[in-house]
Amino acid sequence: MARRNLAQSTLIRQTAGGAQRRLFQWRFFAEVWGELRKAEWPTREQGIRLTGIVIAIATFIGLLLGIMDVTFSFIGSQTLGR
Repeated sequence: MARRNLAQSTLIRQTAGGAQRRLFQWRFFAEVWGELRKAEWPTREQGIRLTGIVIAIATFIGLLLGIMDVTFSFIGSQTLGR
């Protein structure tokens, strides 16, 4: 009888733990959604302008790194005589 009660209580705890985890997940996503609603989002024009700035900076840095790579490759090949 004691083993049966132990098995039942273990099963109840496992089931309750799963339910609590699911409840926690739903509550977590509800809180995330609430925080996203509180955020101040940029306007469409601001978003387009800021995206353009990010693309321009990334392009500039990419070109700068490419030029540096070609320059150092050239210097390295001249120095090592290849």
